[in-house]
Amino acid sequence: MSAPLSTTPDPANDRQQRLVEIAARYSLAEEDVRRLATNFQQLETEIDAACVTAGRSRGDVTLVGVTKYVPAPVIAALVDLGVRDVGESRPQNLAKRRQEVNELLGGRMTAGDAGSNLRWHLIGHLQRNKAELAISTASVIHSCDSERLLDRLAQLSGSRENPPPVLLEVNISGEASKHGFTSEEVRSWWLANRAQETSRADLSKIPLVGLMTMAPFDAPEETLHQVFGGLRDLRDELQELAPTQPLPLLSMGMSGDFPTAIECGATHIRVGTRLFEGLSPGCFLKPEANA
Repeated sequence: MSAPLSTTPDPANDRQQRLVEIAARYSLAEEDVRRLATNFQQLETEIDAACVTAGRSRGDVTLVGVTKYVPAPVIAALVDLGVRDVGESRPQNLAKRRQEVNELLGGRMTAGDAGSNLRWHLIGHLQRNKAELAISTASVIHSCDSERLLDRLAQLSGSRENPPPVLLEVNISGEASKHGFTSEEVRSWWLANRAQETSRADLSKIPLVGLMTMAPFDAPEETLHQVFGGLRDLRDELQELAPTQPLPLLSMGMSGDFPTAIECGATHIRVGTRLFEGLSPGCFLKPEANA
């Protein structure tokens, strides 16, 4: 008599079947989807470990998958694998990919709408003439880097029922190649517009929720602590100046330095390279497609 067939579920087979289905759904190579899943799983493991080392809860840290170099089908596959926050550098690309991904998801998830499970983060330099597009399509704006842009966002926020949360970009490292307020500029602006009763009423309509920065590329650990710890300390200082104006979010840390950023208090890490390394060339946009 032959042995009875096992009815015990096989997680490995179930996972493999799911990856095959994702590949077919978005016309991607199965090998690429397997690599994407492996990258995501490894990244999650490292984020978990960094949180344990820092004595923080995993729920305190949001992974923003930086998708600016990949097309909509790869983004949709990443969403199916569990990513719920994606980041784009340019408002026009964010708006385009948001629409494309929404169509690919086929109503299973409404990309970018209030209360949805998929959030679109604008993480690149924002020009004033693109502010209206950004505020109408982004779920979060990480890169408000000047008083003129703040004024424009305030003007646009006043006419919207639920404007997106905004973070002030601060150039903690002082690199000439980077955008952002200096620490002193942020202090001065905060004192004038958030910490006094005479603050401008229109600026109160901007939902400022935190600060963002970038560390120098390939910086040593000491420098990373100075940059990320400096942003955290600046945030704490601003909150002491205006206790009723909380700044809960710290957007800092990328593929090469996110563990240190988590140690220093990051709530949002922006990771692209680590998610997509090893994928075939067809999984990446041509340079002109991202211009």
